[in-house]
Amino acid sequence: MPVHGARRWSSAASAFAASVDLRGWVKNQGGFVWSGLHVVHSGSSHGMGLVATQDLPQGSTIITLPRRVPMPMPDPENAAVLAPSEGVICEIANRVPEELWAMRLGLKLLYERAQKGSYWWPYISMLPHSFTLPIFFSGVDIESIDYAPVTHQVKKRCRFLLQFSAELAKLESLPEEVHPFAGQSVDSGALGWAMAAVSSRAFRIHGVTNKLCSAMMLPLIDMCNHSFQPNAHIEEDLSRDAQDVSFLKVVTKRNLEKGSAITLNYGPLSNDLLLLDYGFVIPDNPHDRIELRYDGSLMENARMIAGLSRTGSPPFSSPASWQVDRLKQLGLADSGESQKVTLGGPEEVDGRLLAALRILHAESQEPLERRELVSLQAWGVESMVSSDNEERVLRTLCGLAAIVFNQFKTTIEEDEAKLSDKSLAETSRIAVQFRLTKKRLVVRVLESLKKRLMDLRAVRAEFQ
Repeated sequence: MPVHGARRWSSAASAFAASVDLRGWVKNQGGFVWSGLHVVHSGSSHGMGLVATQDLPQGSTIITLPRRVPMPMPDPENAAVLAPSEGVICEIANRVPEELWAMRLGLKLLYERAQKGSYWWPYISMLPHSFTLPIFFSGVDIESIDYAPVTHQVKKRCRFLLQFSAELAKLESLPEEVHPFAGQSVDSGALGWAMAAVSSRAFRIHGVTNKLCSAMMLPLIDMCNHSFQPNAHIEEDLSRDAQDVSFLKVVTKRNLEKGSAITLNYGPLSNDLLLLDYGFVIPDNPHDRIELRYDGSLMENARMIAGLSRTGSPPFSSPASWQVDRLKQLGLADSGESQKVTLGGPEEVDGRLLAALRILHAESQEPLERRELVSLQAWGVESMVSSDNEERVLRTLCGLAAIVFNQFKTTIEEDEAKLSDKSLAETSRIAVQFRLTKKRLVVRVLESLKKRLMDLRAVRAEFQ
């Protein structure tokens, strides 16, 4: 159930985008904008980007924002000084789950969008009128993602937006002076637009302790695109309280050459979060992972695919009591959220998964008594139960990677062929790109595991 109608509520903002000089507005509010900074259109629905039109040395300030320019969520602790309609916003925001924090600030964005003469109108008018986040995908494109953890989240967010819009419809009985959106109705499309604008552009401010207020929209700064090797970073100055002092600034991390796009690191995000919150994915993302649910039967299937026998030993789906005790310590013996494990990322294999397989492949508990759980979760000779145990673990992990790969409905070659079609719609392209990155991630993990297995066998052969 994708969300529709986002363009309709935000179209007025895009109509004025070309006429607004956001750089000039920031400077008029007491901020600083480097004269060599140019705003350019990114060529996609992600909106604008920032480019250097001159060379600039490392350590130079590009943008400075005073405290009054960032758009925060109203602080409920200051309810006495809030307008009645803002108080309603705070009350509504409290009903939003913490995991959907972007919707909380999105309510503030919709509030300001509805106000005549809003202080942030020059900024709001520059926001993209549409986004390529999965909540706006068609049902076909959502299914094309072909990765259950993300499709589950997309559907969950869409259901929330539909239900929340029905709840907000009850506000129609409020007088216009108290109505948070100046009497306008807010449908799921408008809510989706606001949540997308916030999730793809807001920053969490470390010095703000109130959870409702920690995320802020940072005009102009939020036009910087993402990179895991950024050429700039944000510095915070929380040492003073005056409204007119420097609050946040963007500083170069290295020398900038003319024509360079200004980039920031949004954080060590997986492609799951990049797709859900930003609407794009990064090939060969070093922080990307495959999420799966730990299950003894799944591990048993992986063991069988690896061609490993278990003569005289219990199957992984029915471990011995001493194995269950260790699995409980890892949080993998009972059902629940704690049973999520991953493949990929800098560590290649989730430490708890690695430890669990070492425990399951142990022929007795004696060798495990010499190993702490922390040690069992790490790579290295000192963390191994035995070389034979480690080989079985690596082969089982290879079997598990094969199972994960074969769950995708299409092949890498089919995805590459589909992406070569220039007529493919943008949202369809993003869905295919996403599932392709997951498949390539599994291949990289599998190749790494095979190399570890070869290295282990080479060491064993050397000592035989």
